[in-house]
Amino acid sequence: LEQGMQLLRFLELQHELRKLGEKKIRRGRRGNQALAASLSDAQWLATYRSMIIGIRNYTFSPNRKEKDKTPDSQQNVNLATYAHGLLDRMEAVSVSPDSDILVRLLKIWRRVRSKKSGEYGEEVLSKLHIREAYDPSVQVTKDVYKSVLYCWNEAALAGHPEAAKRVNYILRSMEAQSGIQELKAIRSSSDIDGAVHDTSYKIELRPSIHTYNHAITICGQVRSGLEKMENVNVALDIHRRILDVGFQPTTKTYLALFKCLKTHLHKNSPLRTSAAEEILRLAKGKQEMLDPTVIQALKDLDSSLHKNYLDSIAERLQSTPFGMK
Repeated sequence: LEQGMQLLRFLELQHELRKLGEKKIRRGRRGNQALAASLSDAQWLATYRSMIIGIRNYTFSPNRKEKDKTPDSQQNVNLATYAHGLLDRMEAVSVSPDSDILVRLLKIWRRVRSKKSGEYGEEVLSKLHIREAYDPSVQVTKDVYKSVLYCWNEAALAGHPEAAKRVNYILRSMEAQSGIQELKAIRSSSDIDGAVHDTSYKIELRPSIHTYNHAITICGQVRSGLEKMENVNVALDIHRRILDVGFQPTTKTYLALFKCLKTHLHKNSPLRTSAAEEILRLAKGKQEMLDPTVIQALKDLDSSLHKNYLDSIAERLQSTPFGMK
């Protein structure tokens, strides 16, 4: 890998010297005639692509030392930063990264635990959208957005204070482009997908319940002590939007919500109690019986709410013939 880096830098220096020589010739002075012929754009792209592939393969190689395999190892962070810096170096030789290079770079950042992972992931997403605007063959897929969410997941674990806010922004971008919020207005349609498609939305970007669950999970993983209530508010807002678009919350939804409350709000905080009560109220409104693992998580979060919930379930069963809904 080091030899590849050195060779790439040698080629770039040759390119810089060649450009300098061309300027001298235009000014009527003699340039260096001994330099090798310049690489074509395709050759430059292949060279940078090979470098990024090499970094990704090395980063995830099973033969590395255990301490270097972890997402937060400094070596991984340094390699990812080097790979990202290649984007500027490509511009210096007058070539633009194609979508394949950008997606490969995104896959590096989604496995590296750094406060910069989310920001760099969003930068790659922005570059992909630019390419999509003028190249019909390029499509920013749902997998790309999921990779950006994973980048923010690593940034959250590294302590980025605004990870929850940025995750919410990415999720809202997927909602806006896919038209998922419009489903409520046309839910009576016999062809929901067709109705949304007719309005030129990109339905392939529609978030799934798993996408929403992942976003809530990230809200509970932010390790920074700043903006704790904001992280909770984002998680609660995502929960409301899950219900709003017609999804059924899953066990993972509730576990992620309760973990977020437990992580960011003090045990005796009235905000923690009121937020949990609101979650239970919405679940009750959906006539939903919580999974045993969720009930246990509720007990760990707030024992009094846990007791009240069990009492309400008992009352419901007693008032229903044969213990059925």
